[in-house]
Amino acid sequence: MQHETQPPLSTQELSESQSPGLHSRGELEAYTFLEGRLERAYTQRNVRSTWDLLIPGAYLEHTEATNLLFYDRSAGLAEFYLPTGPQGELQLLKRHTGWRRGWDIIIPGTFLEVSKGDSLLFYDREAGSGELHAMDGEGGVFRVASFTGWRRTWNVIVPVLPLDISPGTERAFTSILFYDKAAGQGEFYTTDGQGHLSRVVRHLDWRRTWNLIVPFVEFTSDANRTVLVFYDRSAGQGELYAVDGHGGIALLSEHTGWRQSWDMIIPCRISGRNSNGLLFYDRMEGLGELYAVDGRGALSQVARYTDWRQTWDAIVFGTLAGPGPFLDPSLLFYDR
Repeated sequence: MQHETQPPLSTQELSESQSPGLHSRGELEAYTFLEGRLERAYTQRNVRSTWDLLIPGAYLEHTEATNLLFYDRSAGLAEFYLPTGPQGELQLLKRHTGWRRGWDIIIPGTFLEVSKGDSLLFYDREAGSGELHAMDGEGGVFRVASFTGWRRTWNVIVPVLPLDISPGTERAFTSILFYDKAAGQGEFYTTDGQGHLSRVVRHLDWRRTWNLIVPFVEFTSDANRTVLVFYDRSAGQGELYAVDGHGGIALLSEHTGWRQSWDMIIPCRISGRNSNGLLFYDRMEGLGELYAVDGRGALSQVARYTDWRQTWDAIVFGTLAGPGPFLDPSLLFYDR
């Protein structure tokens, strides 16, 4: 892989509340948790209906609320939003034009020391290339590193807690898991804060039928760890693994008899409960199920929703809605 430093991308700051453009039939709905139930905070209409990716993160230098990056692949357009309305309605912070139209995956993390807020890893599958971008703290983005010669068959790229932290390390940077479904391979990489990636371990014997790999951070009294939720749709099977500090994974629990039609699994924190949560969504059935997850990987159902819209294209979690200046754990739903 080759690594090089690049100049900033062009950016345009806007002051209007949203940017519907030519395609404004999309809709957003935000929900907060109330004793395990979901309560609608607001609906935002006339949203651009061509967004491909919604990426939550902490992209501003000083904010407690979750920020959102929206990416439109065909238009090469990206916009950063901040929840600032009475119930957390999104306000446009900055628009970026001229972005590459081939990004398949964009993930946030603490990859770069120079970034004021989360930095971003980009992956273009067809080109076999990646890039690392830093934030300027106000919604501006600049490229720090480019990579060529990447495998063109990565299906999943997700952030995990830092691996191989040496004693005395002042700052730990987010590590990355890559998964190639056809090859049944997973690879863990560390980042050094300067734009370099180093492979820690390669796993050659992973199942070739995982459709989703979803990470969440399990908060414990001793230390935090990344837990990976693997989902095999055709087998109706799920497995939860804990990631150790060296890129190894340890099985926590196996689950059979899962529904074979889940489209999304979204990690979340359920307010009022001292546990992680997982939200499952079946688009065709208009079904959602919310589960609490304990430290052994056991799931217990908190709520079931049978009348959901069958057209949600994305669901993300963060502190995105709620009255007053302090936003609550929330889910944001996007319908094109």
